[in-house]
Amino acid sequence: MQTKLLKLIATSSLFIVLNACSVLNLESYRDRPEWQNISKSSYQRLNDSDLDGVIKAREMCADTKVGHQVDNYGCSTLVDNLKEHQTRLYFQYQEAKWGEVSLSAAHDFLSSLNPDYKWSIVIKNEQKNNVHYIQRSQLILSLIQKEYPNLFSKISIQQAGETLKTISAENTVETPSDKVFIVYFDNDSAKLNALDQQKISEFINAYKSKGTGKLYLSGHASMHGENDYNQALSEQRSQALIGYLTAKYQIQKDAIDATAMGEEMPLVIDETEEAQRLNRRVEMIYQESAQANTQNDDDGRVELVAQSLVTEAELKWHIYIMEAQNSEMETENSDNYEALGW
Repeated sequence: MQTKLLKLIATSSLFIVLNACSVLNLESYRDRPEWQNISKSSYQRLNDSDLDGVIKAREMCADTKVGHQVDNYGCSTLVDNLKEHQTRLYFQYQEAKWGEVSLSAAHDFLSSLNPDYKWSIVIKNEQKNNVHYIQRSQLILSLIQKEYPNLFSKISIQQAGETLKTISAENTVETPSDKVFIVYFDNDSAKLNALDQQKISEFINAYKSKGTGKLYLSGHASMHGENDYNQALSEQRSQALIGYLTAKYQIQKDAIDATAMGEEMPLVIDETEEAQRLNRRVEMIYQESAQANTQNDDDGRVELVAQSLVTEAELKWHIYIMEAQNSEMETENSDNYEALGW
C-alpha cells in the first residue's frame, strides 16, 4: 500500500512539472517576434564579395585575388621573394664561339626570364685559369646586351668565385679584381693618355708580383663608323698597348695574347657618348698560370644564374591531407595517424 502511494505521488509530481514547462515554453514561443530580413543596404555592408574573409564595411581593397593573404582591411600583404633561375651552357672544347646547341640554350634561358622583373645575371665558371671561359663570357655578355637590353639590372662575370667585371643597366662598369684592367681611348684614336699610363703601371706591378702568368688583351671599338674600319682600329689599340708593355716594362711578347674584336662585343649598348667611350677600349686580364691552354683546363662549361628580388602578394598556406595510395599504407590501428597520412 505504501509503495503504491509513493508511485502515485511521483507520477503526479512529474505531470505537474512537465505541464508547467510546456505552458512556459508555449508562452515564450508566442511572445517571439516574427523573423525579420535585414535591409538590402545592411546586407551589402556585411557581404564579402571577393571572398577574402573581410566584410564590405571594413573592406579597403576590393577584388583581392583568391589565395592572397590579407590584412584586417582586405588588402594583400606584401613580401619580398627572391626569384632565381640557372642553367649551364656547353661549348666545344677549347673554342670560344657559339655552337647551335649552346646558342639555342642561351636564348631559351634568357627568354624564359620574366621581362617585368629586373634580373641580376651572373656569368661564371669555377676553373681558375681557363682563358676560353673569358672569351665565352664576352660572347654571352654581348648577346645579352644586344638582344635582351631591358632584361637586367646588372651583369657580373665571375671566375673561380672572383668577380672580374660588373656592368649595370645604367652603363657603369666596375672591375673589382686586380686581375682585370680596362684602358679607354678617345674617339678614332689608339693613343694612350697619361692617366691611363699611371694606372697601367699599378696593374703591371701587381701582375709582376704574382710571378709567372699571361696577359690576355682584347681590343674593341665603338659601334660608330664602318665595321672594317673599327676592326682595324681595335687592332691598332691592342698593338699600341703591347708596344707600351714590352718597351716600358720589358714584358715578353710570348707572355701576351692579343685579339682584336672590332665592334662585335660592346661593353654597353647605348647611343650616348659615354656609352661609346666605354666601348672604345682594350681589356687586359691576367691569368695566374701559363697552363691556361692545356687540355685539362677547359671543361667547356659556362653557368648562368639570374636573380630578381620581387615584391609581391603573400599567398595563404594550404593544408593538404595525405590519403593512402594503396593497401600497404592502411593500418588496423586508427590511432596511428602517421601511418594514416595525417
